[in-house]
Amino acid sequence: MHIIDINAAVGMATKSWRYTDVLGLYSYLDDYRIDTALVYNAVADRDPENGNTDMLKIAAESNGRIKPCMLLEPSLDSLGLPGEGTPLDRLRASKPSAVRVRQGENSNFVMDKFYAKDMLVVLNEIHMPLLIEGEYSHQFLHALPEMALVYPNVPMILLHWGLNASRIIYPLLKHTSNVYFDMSVMIDAGAIEEIVEKFGSERLMFGSALPHFVPAGALALIKYPFISDKDKENIAHANFERLEGGIRL
Repeated sequence: MHIIDINAAVGMATKSWRYTDVLGLYSYLDDYRIDTALVYNAVADRDPENGNTDMLKIAAESNGRIKPCMLLEPSLDSLGLPGEGTPLDRLRASKPSAVRVRQGENSNFVMDKFYAKDMLVVLNEIHMPLLIEGEYSHQFLHALPEMALVYPNVPMILLHWGLNASRIIYPLLKHTSNVYFDMSVMIDAGAIEEIVEKFGSERLMFGSALPHFVPAGALALIKYPFISDKDKENIAHANFERLEGGIRL
């Protein structure tokens, strides 16, 4: 089975004992037979332009093994992207496979349709997948459905989300079409089968959260659920490939 890990990082700023450099990442991808990884450079947390520039270089030298994910700084006019011109110009020049943003109190960024407007307008125009991490406060969860409806061309992928919150997950899956979940820290008690039965498998994706976690648990959530091989392929790679293929740069 072809596997794309949509949630991995490199860079000293990860402060992980597992690895910080790309060679360490490769060793984990090899050990767990993960073909490709969507990766961001954690250095971009403190130095967005240089961290993202380095990420593009790492991806370019990977022979397709690594897809670049750029960490955005939404409070800046340039969104923290390298290059010149508008944020749209910079995205078109950089050609990332996705972008990523931190929201919540620790990031001092309130993510809703007002505070994230400059970012979401640009991403909506080019159908760019947006990975979202941070504290999923009640404020964010109230804002998320409206953001998804106002910016329908932005696939919003929530990272590090457990499956033990069906009263939140199920309405999002039922009433929006562009909210997705990675499986890096999901706790399964038959919920994957239930989600697939009720809503399909098209909005679940494999993510490991390397180097903070190892891929074993998330891989088990693909291998062992009682779902069809097609559904497993969707989660393992096809769902992200479809989103990446829809980017309009």
